[in-house]
Amino acid sequence: MTLQEQYIERLRGMVVIKYGRDIATVEECCTLAEAVAEATDMRLSANDYASLFIPQRGVAPRPVTLSALAQYVGYDSWSSFCSSSDVTPAEDSDILPTPRYWGVAILTALAVIVVIITAMLLLGNGDKEEGQNVSAETIISSVEDRWLARTVEECNAVRAYFDEDGYTERVDSFIEDYCTTLYDDISAALIYDAEQFGIELSDEDVALHAEHIVTSCSAMCQSLSIEIDTTLNAD
Repeated sequence: MTLQEQYIERLRGMVVIKYGRDIATVEECCTLAEAVAEATDMRLSANDYASLFIPQRGVAPRPVTLSALAQYVGYDSWSSFCSSSDVTPAEDSDILPTPRYWGVAILTALAVIVVIITAMLLLGNGDKEEGQNVSAETIISSVEDRWLARTVEECNAVRAYFDEDGYTERVDSFIEDYCTTLYDDISAALIYDAEQFGIELSDEDVALHAEHIVTSCSAMCQSLSIEIDTTLNAD
């Protein structure tokens, strides 16, 4: 069992404890998805969680899935879960390597701060039950900030493995997995957030702004490949 798998096993156990029962069916993954969305505002599909709790499906969990579950059990992200002093690998035989680049830790921290500040501003700007108004622009800006910060965090989590064998394959797999559902996930976030404040976004508005946010997030992901090419050319 690799170190990554040990931490995933530890996370799986903590999620089961918080959830209150074993998770072994698609129906239970659906219920878990609802519980995680309610606790973290990260809305993922039951299939995302099935990749972790129903391993015979043969699909490795995405970084965003691990991050959502880490937040569900009380941590800021998957990387903070792995680096926390109160979490040890499932076999308790190894420790997580020290981050190779201070920039990774700094950028991840900034990403978390952006998410927190954005959420505070959004909540502070208004609550529909109290008669205060939140504009569509505020909703869109909030979703964009959250997803950009989340993408920075996910990219930095991948960068932590830069010196390890198979890094190029890891990057390619991450980009493919992360970007495949990016448009649908961001569209759903726009619609969900707008509904919470009684704002109606047209299908055209959702598509337009989702495409814009996807383009920015995808560019961040592609920068991982550019970094590899730059390093190889420098060598």
